[in-house]
Amino acid sequence: MERGAALFHLATASPKILEKIFQEAYKNRSGLIAPILIESISSVLKITDKESEEVVLAIRELTKIAVYENSTNLDPLFPSGFPKDLQQSILQIIAANLSPWRQESLRSQPSLPHLNGFDWRIDVKRASEASVSMAVPTVLLELKVDDQEKKGEENTIHIELSRSTLETMLDGLTKIKSQLNSLNTK
Repeated sequence: MERGAALFHLATASPKILEKIFQEAYKNRSGLIAPILIESISSVLKITDKESEEVVLAIRELTKIAVYENSTNLDPLFPSGFPKDLQQSILQIIAANLSPWRQESLRSQPSLPHLNGFDWRIDVKRASEASVSMAVPTVLLELKVDDQEKKGEENTIHIELSRSTLETMLDGLTKIKSQLNSLNTK
């Protein structure tokens, strides 16, 4: 069934029910559709489970496009002859929820850790079994990064750098900085 035909089943829903269906469909936006969602939509809209599944799939598609494009200009996605009042209600729900849905989508994407802060100190070893490593200064760098598995928590990473390793790292960071500056000036 095409998206417009599936969404047409929403015509009998009150604005409050329509909002709830969109919210639940968005929460259930990936993977298999929860059977309880299909059953509840079937019950409320008095349609079959198959039609409920098609409604959820159509809502998923609409919300995915809106969130990806960060746009509520979805008029071209509705077929001609689609009820204007229902279309306006759907677009209002999407517009009202677009910002939180985008934020949730961005939060749920896997990403690299973000640096929250760092600290450093210089250490000089005074005693060692190997006399070669005696009195050689090293930099101890402590990086605080977001924990990707536990949102809102930080991980601390400790790194020990010799003088030559630190110089190599600083040269690399200087090159990165100059490349970023050249991009910003264009």
